Amino acid sequence: MERRLTGRYLFALGLVAAVLVVTYVLIVQQDRQQRDAGYVINIAGMQRMLSQRIHLLIEQLHVRPGDTDAAIKVYSLGAAIERMQDNHRELTEGAGVAFLTQDIQARYFEQDGVDELTTQFLAAARTAQSKISSNPAGALEVDVELTELERVQSEGLLPKLDAVVSALEQEIAVRVQKSIDLKKTCFIAGLAVLILEALFVFAPMVRMIRETLVLYASANNALREFSYRLSHNLRAPVASAIGLVSITQETMANGDHDMARDSIERLSGAMMRLDKQISDSIAALKSQESLPDPEPVHMQQLFETVIAKLDHLPGFDHVRVSTHVRHEEPVVIVRSYVEQIVENFVSNAIKYQDPNASQSYVDIDYDKQGDLCEIRVRDNGLGVPAAHRGQLFERFQRFHPHAASGSGLGLYLVRRCAEAIGGTVNYKAVTEGSEFSFVFNAS
Repeated sequence: MERRLTGRYLFALGLVAAVLVVTYVLIVQQDRQQRDAGYVINIAGMQRMLSQRIHLLIEQLHVRPGDTDAAIKVYSLGAAIERMQDNHRELTEGAGVAFLTQDIQARYFEQDGVDELTTQFLAAARTAQSKISSNPAGALEVDVELTELERVQSEGLLPKLDAVVSALEQEIAVRVQKSIDLKKTCFIAGLAVLILEALFVFAPMVRMIRETLVLYASANNALREFSYRLSHNLRAPVASAIGLVSITQETMANGDHDMARDSIERLSGAMMRLDKQISDSIAALKSQESLPDPEPVHMQQLFETVIAKLDHLPGFDHVRVSTHVRHEEPVVIVRSYVEQIVENFVSNAIKYQDPNASQSYVDIDYDKQGDLCEIRVRDNGLGVPAAHRGQLFERFQRFHPHAASGSGLGLYLVRRCAEAIGGTVNYKAVTEGSEFSFVFNAS
C-alpha cells in the first residue's frame, strides 16, 4: 500500500512538474511570438509611411533644389531609402517570414505584388538619390523617377501595404486568441492534475494515516491492557512464593521438616506457574514478529513430538491420547506455529479433563482435501461454558480457574499463530467435552 501510494505521489509530482514546464515553455514561446508580431506590424506599417516620405522629399528637392535645408533633406532621403530596404528584407527574409500566411504570401509575391512594387519603388528612389547626390542641380532632372514613384504608388503599393498590415493584424489576432486558449487549457490541465492528485494520492494517504493512527491507538490500548494483566498475573505467584518461603523458614526453624518439604513443593509449583506465565507472555510477543520459514512436515511425527512434550503434565496418565493421520505425505508448513497450536489444544484437554469421566480421552485427527488441511482435537473434558465461548480466543480468558492454573493467553496465542500463517481456528461444543479445529491451506 505504501509503495503504491509513493509511486502515485511521485507520478503526480512528475505530472505537475511536466504541466508547469510545458506551460512555461508555451507561454514564453507565445510571448516571443507576440513581440515578433508587434515588431512585424510596426515595420509593415512603417513601409507605407516611408514610401510617402521618400516621394515627398524627392518632390521637394526637385521643386526647390537650392533651399538652405537641401542637404538635410538629401541625408533624410538616403536614410529613408535604407530603412525601407531593411524593412522589406526583414519582412521577406527575417522575422516576418513566420507570419507570412498563404494569403499574405500571395499579396507579397504575386505578379505586381508588394515585393515587386517595393523593389521598383526603391530602384526609382535610388536613381533619384544618385542624381541628387552627385549634383545638387540634378534635382531638376528627376522627372522620370518621380513619375515612376507615382506610378508604383498609384498601381497599388499603398493599398497593398495597407492590406498586408490588415492581414497581419488578423493573423496575429488569431494567434493571440490561440495563446489565450492555450493558457486556459494549461490552467485547466493543471487544475485537473491537482484534483486527481487530491483524489487518488492525498485522499488515500490521509485515509492510510488515519487507519494507521487507529491501529496504533488500538495497539497501545492492547499493550496497556496486556501490561496490566501481566503484572497482575505475575504478582500472584510471586506473592505466593514469598509467603511459602516465609512458611518454610519458620517450619525449618521449628524442626518441622515434613511441613517444610510440603512448602518447598508448593513453592516449586508456584515457580512453575510463574515460568509458564513468562513463557506464554514471551510467546505472545513473538507471535507478532516475522514468520519462520516453512518446511515439509509429517503430521504423525509432529503429533508424537507434541505428546512427548506433554507427558509430564499432571493427569497425563489418566488420559488416553490417540492420533489419526489420514494422509501420510508431508505438508509444507511453519512447523513451530502448527506445533504450538496442537500443543495448546492437547494440553488444555489434559488439564481440563473431567474428573467424573470413567475414561478421559483426547483424539487428534488430521485430514486433507485438496489443498485444504484440517487438524481436529476432541476430548470429553469439562468443555467451555456457553456464556464464555464468544471470548474463547481473547487474551487472559480462563473458564475453569479451579481446575488448573494458567495464564489465559494460550488460546489467544493459538489464534495469533493461525492467523499469521493464513489459517483459522474454531471451537465446536459436543455432547461431552470440546472439539477444537485448525484449518489451513497447504499451498
